[in-house]
Amino acid sequence: MSDAKNEAVTALDGLVNPDNETETETPEEEVKETTSEETPETPAQEPEENEEEEDEKTETDWKAAARKWEKLAKNNKAAVDELDKTTRRLETIEKELATQKKATEQAQAALMRYKVAAKYAISEEQAELLLTGSDEETLEKQAAAISDRTVKTPRPDRAQGNRNGTGAMTNKQRFANTLSELGI
Repeated sequence: MSDAKNEAVTALDGLVNPDNETETETPEEEVKETTSEETPETPAQEPEENEEEEDEKTETDWKAAARKWEKLAKNNKAAVDELDKTTRRLETIEKELATQKKATEQAQAALMRYKVAAKYAISEEQAELLLTGSDEETLEKQAAAISDRTVKTPRPDRAQGNRNGTGAMTNKQRFANTLSELGI
């Protein structure tokens, strides 16, 4: 198998660089050189036949190598296309993830702002306008400052009015009471 590879490489090198001789010789070439020097030359037809056979082998090896490299190139192209597709999909997913993270952070900040606003009895409008902190501690300080400056309406005194628990008397009831006190 390695001999065939060496021949294919030699053949390809010969096709790419026809003027340059290969620097490395295979053991078969060394054997051929030694045998040709030791043996007397054979008739002229035999070397021509050998050259034709070598040309056919070289051409066949070149075609096989070309098919092999073409197949590898197609496989590599398919792998590169798949990698590009996967890379684009990954970028899309990363963008979606970043968008989702940003939306989650905004929702958590709004939730924290509304919790603090409810704790300090701050209106929704004031909370959105004035509570700008990014952490709970800052929001608490802002809410406390807003709460201190807000005018508080007094709570109704439940002890005032009618003591029997029916609430304040109406004008009609007062008129009736006044008439009954006068004896009319």
